[in-house]
Amino acid sequence: VVRLHCVYREAASLDSRVWTLKLVAVPKTGKVEEVGTWTAGHGDDFDMVAHTAFKLSDIARVEIRDNTGTVLLRYNVT
Repeated sequence: VVRLHCVYREAASLDSRVWTLKLVAVPKTGKVEEVGTWTAGHGDDFDMVAHTAFKLSDIARVEIRDNTGTVLLRYNVT
């Protein structure tokens, strides 16, 4: 189980952009698994509980990526 809580700051301007984001589990070996997607904009507060097929001991890290695949945040699992 992966739990995620994200809070997005209010925009200083009338910026109304919305981002599409992905949560992925990166295993120590093998293929990355996408465990969730969501959209967010300024001022949003988002919670997610997701499930992965990987055992905790097999996960190297979890990442938040944008819709182009760029890694925005990386958490190394210890």
